[in-house]
Amino acid sequence: MNILNRQTLLAVSSIVSLALTILSCQSGQQAMAQSPPQLPVESPSQPPSQPPSQPPADSPPQIQPPAESPSQPPADSPSQPPSQPLPVWFKQIGKSYQGEFWQNGKLVNGSTLFYLSDQTGLTGFYITAENGTYVTGDLMNCQAKQERTVHCQWKEPNQAGEFEATFSPDFLSFKGFGTTIGDTTQHPWEGSQDRAKAKATP
Repeated sequence: MNILNRQTLLAVSSIVSLALTILSCQSGQQAMAQSPPQLPVESPSQPPSQPPSQPPADSPPQIQPPAESPSQPPADSPSQPPSQPLPVWFKQIGKSYQGEFWQNGKLVNGSTLFYLSDQTGLTGFYITAENGTYVTGDLMNCQAKQERTVHCQWKEPNQAGEFEATFSPDFLSFKGFGTTIGDTTQHPWEGSQDRAKAKATP
């Protein structure tokens, strides 16, 4: 009886020990099955460094446009100072002369006026009232041709030409002529000042 009990206890102990071993193995397998696989940690990808773009070796060089110089007005512009010293006798020319000059195929009464400055030299204009309408023109680029003789260019909106006049020794009058571009005919152009007014003018 005692021998049977002892054998029975030994058998039970062996069974219990085997059961514990089996349970331990099953628990380890379940833990491995439940734990997620560890993935290797990847470092963030870095874009490959690129060298700065270079123009092709055979590309033409970039040429900078030259700096523009300020535009210069033409040499004969009325705003240009005279290229040569003005003749002294220019200062004796009166400001306004009454007389006649050629206009639209006939002689008309009108006024010729002159102005003198260090900046523009001798310039002027003329004016007439033809058929109740004022007609004006400019005198420009006046040069001394000889003593007391001037040569100018006259200009109107629709026509232009040359003007030349010789002043009297006292500069109270002048006689000359005008021509039109394309027509070399010399038409009379003259004027005079009122002597009393001329003497009263300083």
